[in-house]
Amino acid sequence: MKVAVIQSNYIPWKGYFDIIHDSDLFIFYDDVQFTKNDWRNRNKIKVSGGVHWLSVPAGTDLNRTINEVKIQDSVWAKKHFKTIEQYYLKTPYYKLYRDFLNHVYFERKWEFLSELNQFLIKTITVDFLKCKTVFDTSLNYSPEGKRPSPSSGPSEEM
Repeated sequence: MKVAVIQSNYIPWKGYFDIIHDSDLFIFYDDVQFTKNDWRNRNKIKVSGGVHWLSVPAGTDLNRTINEVKIQDSVWAKKHFKTIEQYYLKTPYYKLYRDFLNHVYFERKWEFLSELNQFLIKTITVDFLKCKTVFDTSLNYSPEGKRPSPSSGPSEEM
């Protein structure tokens, strides 16, 4: 069985979905330190003349895990939808995804960043890419042991 364990991202890049596709089990690793202005809560989209950042407001508190990050306001959703629509409305496949985007940005209310990210990733993977990968969260596992110290080098068993 192939297992991938990765933190959730906001609208991930193609390679993220390649990893999911190549895995039997994909585990969201969102019970680790949140890093501000990282791929967890923002991403770039291509626009005429360059790129445009889309950022989900996550506050400034760095003393929390990804799955503890509450989305700060709801204004961002309308802005993201309008920006995406502005730049992609006339593209060949936009109409196929408009209902999904409308659902994400207007019909759902997101309290937690991790909830939003995982929904986007799972829906894109299953509904659009037709992957059969099973999803889970690291909260359902209890890793044991301790991390080797950097000076200890490789173990004898290797």
